[in-house]
Amino acid sequence: MPIWSENPIEQEYRSAYIISGIEAIQRVWISRGCVESIDEVVAIDCPLTITPAAYAILAIHNSAGSNPDYTNIVIIDTNGNKYITGSPTFTNKFLDIWVEMYDENELFDIEVYKKDSKNYKGKTFLSCSVI
Repeated sequence: MPIWSENPIEQEYRSAYIISGIEAIQRVWISRGCVESIDEVVAIDCPLTITPAAYAILAIHNSAGSNPDYTNIVIIDTNGNKYITGSPTFTNKFLDIWVEMYDENELFDIEVYKKDSKNYKGKTFLSCSVI
């Protein structure tokens, strides 16, 4: 998996591998300015519908952080919009859906939503489902 670059020119980018429906693996650079945070776009009463075309798992290393190594997922929709989150619940659910729908060779929509946590009062978490 790629790691965070120490090159100052590349520090504004994250490297990733995109796994697409055509089974191509390409190295890409995803600019932070072109990616919307799912966590900021979705609210309890305002879900987001995405027609995923591809996704990228980003392996991030930030030595200044309390958790220096972590992953994010970027969903790329059929219009080229990119959405990012670090939510493990969302990532696991999305990957389960992707595996199930991959062999269908059809476009599908997912609804991304926030739910109240049953374990932590006042906290929410991201999830998704096929619609």
